Amino acid sequence: MPQPSADPADPLNFPFWRKLAMLAVMSIHPFVVNFTSSSISSALPIYASTGIFGFPPKTYPQLTYFIAVNSLMLGASNIFWVPLANTFGRRPVNLVSLLLLTFSSMWAGLAHTYDSLLAARIIMGIGGGPADAVSPDVVGEIFFVHQRGRAMVSRSDPTNCAT
Repeated sequence: MPQPSADPADPLNFPFWRKLAMLAVMSIHPFVVNFTSSSISSALPIYASTGIFGFPPKTYPQLTYFIAVNSLMLGASNIFWVPLANTFGRRPVNLVSLLLLTFSSMWAGLAHTYDSLLAARIIMGIGGGPADAVSPDVVGEIFFVHQRGRAMVSRSDPTNCAT
């Protein structure tokens, strides 16, 4: 079991309320990323209809690329996100990735061509990659080993994490 150092910046020394706040944020992060990955599926019938949103109708196999490339990049981008997080820290990597995700989401919302929207979805996947790989690392670093299971599983009862 890791022993906290005397340094007040050691995450194991954080007050319990701060650990719970970080747990909440690190839980919302993957939810938002995975939601943005698949939320476009409800709009596929609109994109398949006649010429709406500025580009001609596409077939469903073409439109499913919007989801497929995003999901692919969510996993594949961790080839560089995780080493960057280990080198430069979890916080800067999460902040940069969220910035990339935000701007690419704006790009996707303003896209007027199929290729532009597909490129935006690829960048969205790259920006969302750390959500499923780096966020759990943050939780693992702020809780003691005997608290991690409860922190990762039961978020509905905050008193569960107090032991």
